[in-house]
Amino acid sequence: MSPDWSPLWLSLRVSASATAVSLILGVWIGYLIRGKRGAAGWILVPLALPPTIVCAYFLVRDLTWPIAALAALLVAMPFLIRAAHTAFRAVDRNFENAARGLGASEWRVFWRVALPLAYRGILTAAAIVFARVFTECAAVLIIAVHLTGRT
Repeated sequence: MSPDWSPLWLSLRVSASATAVSLILGVWIGYLIRGKRGAAGWILVPLALPPTIVCAYFLVRDLTWPIAALAALLVAMPFLIRAAHTAFRAVDRNFENAARGLGASEWRVFWRVALPLAYRGILTAAAIVFARVFTECAAVLIIAVHLTGRT
């Protein structure tokens, strides 16, 4: 009897898609709120819900990978937004102002100045988000298989 690898591939697909979407949205939102001190507080609201509660809601229905990725995105994106916010706040504003003074647009300041200076914190957060989503998705799949008898 050969092992069933479908839960592993499903976990990897959910983790990769949730990390990619949260990376795009998290960097964008983190950059937008970088100058506001209290703006990052509302982002932490989804962390009040345990991930198993969020994912268990989807166990009643057929657990497809887009639904699992959406649930994982809902739980994991605050971590990436918070890390991007912190990384962009650490960027020296003098560099951004110098680029603006030389005629760079906001888009170019983001891509050529802010993102290269903040990428280490953002990539670290993306790795943590991937690991967290992967382990949570694997746990939810194990619970789903034992409770419902289906994958």
